[in-house]
Formats: sequence, C-alpha cells, structure tokens
Amino acid sequence: MSKFLEVANTFKEALETDNQDLTVLRDAASSLRKGFADYLGVPSGNPININGNEGPHVAIGGVDESGFFRGVPKKQFPRSSDTRIRFVILFTYDQEPKPRTQGCILFHMDMEQTSAGFKVWLDDFDEFDVTLENMTSLFDAMHAKAIEKARSAKN
Repeated sequence: MSKFLEVANTFKEALETDNQDLTVLRDAASSLRKGFADYLGVPSGNPININGNEGPHVAIGGVDESGFFRGVPKKQFPRSSDTRIRFVILFTYDQEPKPRTQGCILFHMDMEQTSAGFKVWLDDFDEFDVTLENMTSLFDAMHAKAIEKARSAKN
C-alpha cells in the first residue's frame, strides 16, 4: 500500500469511528430525555405548544440565536468540543401551557462518553457520571432545579 493510501485510509477510519461515537452520544441524549420524562411520570400523548409547534412536556433540542428553544432535526446536536455534544432539555410543567409560559425550565447540557458510561454537565457547573441504565442522580438534580424554579412563579 502506498503512503498516500495509508493516510487516506487512516482518515476514512477516523471519520467512521467519529461518526459512530457521535451516534452513540446523540442516542444517549435522546435516551436521557425519555428517561427524564419517565422519571417525572409525565403524561404521554398530551402535546403542548412549544414556540408555535406541538411537542412533549420534556423536549430536547437547542437554543437559537434569539434565545428560543428549537427542536433539533434527527438528533443533530452540535459539538461543544471534539468529544462532547451540547443540547437543551426543555421541561414544561405548566398544566395549561401557553406560548412563552414561565412554567418551564431549560437545562443546558454537555455530554461525553467515558469508559464507564457518560459524563454529563448540567448547566455548565454540575457534573454527573451516568449510564444508560442509571441516570437517577442527574434526574434528581434536574427535578430539584425544576422545583426551585416552580416555587418562584409570579402572576
């Protein structure tokens, strides 16, 4: 094999490995969203209005340049570094949500794969080591933040 082909094949293999790693992270982020909804006992089949679109009480996506939550097509969460993805979980707890409700909370998250599972950064400060099977410590912290924000509601 020529040195050119050696470099070209190494490049191709690196891209394929990176794509597999990215797929694992994106699938784990989607599992996190579903797991949090299950943890909360969110009613299913009851879509709410999220910036003019129907969505679940626990949605996953990103924040656009105007500061609005937006879904991300086909789990295309952006990278925050070579090994991490960034996404937002929107939890709407207003039982009669309306556009721009204060009855919701955004959780900004970064996630990377580790040898034991995943490391998740919640709102840039809190770190959690989780697995697909056990994200309880992360969910407990998210629930506590949601309770704290819900208590601060004003008419």
